[in-house]
Amino acid sequence: MPFIVFLVAIVLYAGWRLSTRYEYSRKARVVLTWTAAGALVLSLIFNLLRFPGLNLLYLSFGVIGVFLPIYAVASLLIVELWRKRLQSLYDGNVKALRADEESALDRITQLQQQIALAEHKRQTLEEVHREHLADQRRIREFLDGWERGEGLARIRSIKVQEWREGFAALAAAEREARRVELCDQLAAIELKINGDQVVKDRSDQLRAQLSVLSLLQLGAFLDQPNAELAELERKTDEAKAERTDRERSLESLRYELADWERRRNEFLADRIVLGS
Repeated sequence: MPFIVFLVAIVLYAGWRLSTRYEYSRKARVVLTWTAAGALVLSLIFNLLRFPGLNLLYLSFGVIGVFLPIYAVASLLIVELWRKRLQSLYDGNVKALRADEESALDRITQLQQQIALAEHKRQTLEEVHREHLADQRRIREFLDGWERGEGLARIRSIKVQEWREGFAALAAAEREARRVELCDQLAAIELKINGDQVVKDRSDQLRAQLSVLSLLQLGAFLDQPNAELAELERKTDEAKAERTDRERSLESLRYELADWERRRNEFLADRIVLGS
């Protein structure tokens, strides 16, 4: 008895599902007709083999009793597989886009970690070389300001380059002697300024020379840290630029994903036309 109730439940569920969930094109109706014919043949063969000698009336009841569950299960399986095939277009795109979203999020996380690590290394380097870097920054600010003097930027830029090349050609002891000489000249000339613009210009020029020399001498301490800081800055800028691009792509990807999910939901919400 429970088995019969189970079979009746299957038949009723299949009838409800097939009649309310789907619409059928001519092609689909042909497929279901052949399914019904096959189920009918199987039912007839089963009854003839299992209950030989039945009269026509009992045979008819037996055939119907076996036919309905077989047809219900077979037809339901066919339409559900058909529906999954139609739905695969949406599922495939949603799956691919979700995989791309996950990949983009992983890459953004990696880039954020790279940026944080580079920032930590930069702060550590700056802390270790804080005093020398502060001197370098202060000297460069003065030298840049002097070099951009009104109407003289090109001339002063050439002078700075000449001084840099000249000081670079000196040995360490010669550079120190030159620095002391420039300091003495600066100290002497500052006593004569008294509002004299020519003397002041000469004082600024000596300060600029000392700045170029000081930067060259600081290079012994800061060439490697400066190179490391420049490399860290380059990597940070590249990571930030890539992160920005990835975030833009992720936004576009999520919009496309939402569109495909909406289209799939609309497909599943309506009666599905099979065989169109």
